[in-house]
Amino acid sequence: MNRVAATTIAVGLVAVALATGCARTAKLSAAEIVAKNVAARGGLDAWRKVETMVWIGHVESAHTPLPSMPFKVEQKRPNKTRLQINALGDKSVRVFDGVQGWKLRPARGRPEVQPYTPQELKFAQAAHGIDGPLIDYAAKGNSVTLESLDEIGGRKAYHLNVRLAKGGNEDVWVDTKTYLDIRYDRMADGPLKRREGLGGPGQPEHAGHTEADAVAAEALAAGLLAQPEAAPIAGLLAHPFAGGRLPAIGLLAFSTALALAALRLTLRPQALECGMFWALLAALLAFGADAPASASIALAGAGLVLLVSLVETSHAIAYGDELTGLPSRRALSETLVGLEGAYTIAMVDIDHFKVFNDSYGHDAGDQLLKMLGTRLAEVGGGGRAFRYGGEEFAVIFSDTALDDARPHLETLRHSIESTGFGLRGPGSIRRDGASRGGRPIHRVSVSVSIGAAEAGRRGAPAHEVLDAADAALYRAKRTGRNRVCT
Repeated sequence: MNRVAATTIAVGLVAVALATGCARTAKLSAAEIVAKNVAARGGLDAWRKVETMVWIGHVESAHTPLPSMPFKVEQKRPNKTRLQINALGDKSVRVFDGVQGWKLRPARGRPEVQPYTPQELKFAQAAHGIDGPLIDYAAKGNSVTLESLDEIGGRKAYHLNVRLAKGGNEDVWVDTKTYLDIRYDRMADGPLKRREGLGGPGQPEHAGHTEADAVAAEALAAGLLAQPEAAPIAGLLAHPFAGGRLPAIGLLAFSTALALAALRLTLRPQALECGMFWALLAALLAFGADAPASASIALAGAGLVLLVSLVETSHAIAYGDELTGLPSRRALSETLVGLEGAYTIAMVDIDHFKVFNDSYGHDAGDQLLKMLGTRLAEVGGGGRAFRYGGEEFAVIFSDTALDDARPHLETLRHSIESTGFGLRGPGSIRRDGASRGGRPIHRVSVSVSIGAAEAGRRGAPAHEVLDAADAALYRAKRTGRNRVCT
């Protein structure tokens, strides 16, 4: 037999051997792989006697630039865990005693201990403990399927999918030679996190818990901030700006806040926004003041400005009508109490307002109420308009007789009738109720009915005059609307 033929036969034998090995590997069922995994751990009886176990490995995180984060997990039955992750000289620790959990966050200066969040506590309580997802999987009501044959870290591994009886899936990769776990993926609230074990010789190789990824990023961030290379940047930010008392980072924060407050004040010129802007400016002066007394005065001024703006805003909410901008019914009630002498009260109602609302929609109805509120605010003769409720308004003419007030009411009625209301397209009204402007599509005829009554020289109680004006309003509606009745 020549050398070429011998080489061909050898290559063929090797190929047959590899194919036979692969076929033998692929023939194993999921149950057989799990059985071999249990045997590799020392058998089920021996494994159940294990009370304490230490895992070491690394975390692969998409949230950090480091390729791996070394970790150490110490476990005790039934489900007690201590997880530690090291990153750039800092460590993050998480401890779960089977009922409650705590986490030690890395920080410059003094570490911070916090309890587990409800989500973290639920995740820890659902862990499999030392046994992992494969031990006694059938007794727990879980099922295991063989997904594929993958390569993990240069080693071939069976990819097993564990379907949990309580819902959800977990994935385990088992080495084809040692039959020990080399990777374990567990679903958290976010995307699937992956990590591989780094066990020593003769040591089972397991992956850490998914919660390790949650602290990896903060451990890295704290480590980076603590590095000597970051000292010049930290010193520059902490150095007083232009010889003042406020550091550059503080001045930047105040400048940003002032810019945002000014923008909000421009877009929404209200008392609270104005007070916030001036309070920020006063606080900036306080932090830059050399004398403690000056700083105290500036801070007191900031607090006073905020207090006044809050009081003014509360008053506007309590006594103002947001839609029309007129004083509300509460303001009307207080005004009625203080009325004396001769005065006139008028009640104004939009004719066929319900039909208008049904025909053109509530947005158009709100715009009509705003338009009428603007007209009423401009009524002559010293009249003061109030939003009474719905489509009804009240106008009070203090120290004015009915005969003197009636011409101004007629002028108001005529101006509304002659102008009408301009309807625009559906997209012409913003979400806040304001009109986008533009030319109206068409105008709709709008009218109001008005009833008026006066106190007279005998000084009738205000509520009686208001009732008389309301009765006159209903007479105006019964006699054809779009008129003034007294």
